[in-house]
Amino acid sequence: MDGDESRKRLEEMLREPLARARAHLGTERGEHAFAEVVDLIFDSVYRIVLRRLKTRHAALEVTGTTLLNAQIRLDRYDPARPFLPWVHVIARNAACDFLRRENHSRAYKHRLVMEEFDPTVHDVPAAPAATDLEIDFKHVLATLSSPLRRVAHLRITEDRTAEDVALIMGKSVSWVYRRLEELREALAVLR
Repeated sequence: MDGDESRKRLEEMLREPLARARAHLGTERGEHAFAEVVDLIFDSVYRIVLRRLKTRHAALEVTGTTLLNAQIRLDRYDPARPFLPWVHVIARNAACDFLRRENHSRAYKHRLVMEEFDPTVHDVPAAPAATDLEIDFKHVLATLSSPLRRVAHLRITEDRTAEDVALIMGKSVSWVYRRLEELREALAVLR
């Protein structure tokens, strides 16, 4: 069986569980139907992500994120079009986002290491002194629990949506909103 035939056959196999998943969005029945979809497409999505990322661990992480994003955005999927290309676009975008974050993180860590061991760094003018507000902000962050600091980092520093934070942390969106409310209360002392 060639590639086109196998894709057509897979699309046929996906049609019924996808219809059930879309019909029962947000319910346990819809989740079970989407689990059937995941069973059918996992390998395909994983291969696309692995080709871009080259490491199994990262590919598994991004594949999981991709499938969760596909489930969350299932209401945006047009059933008149093939499902696999739609999911593959989400997978490619997720892999590219992962690489961007990794490259940014790697460059930042490299810069820190180079500054630490570079004897000429002392010739560079010092950064301006932190303001009282910045010092207070850092103090408040230091008093927060680890999950709350992670939410703050993702939401404030990386400018992620609450839905993205939920995906990254493996929590529900309502859990993230509760943490954001805690964060607002903690930061209220700075006003």
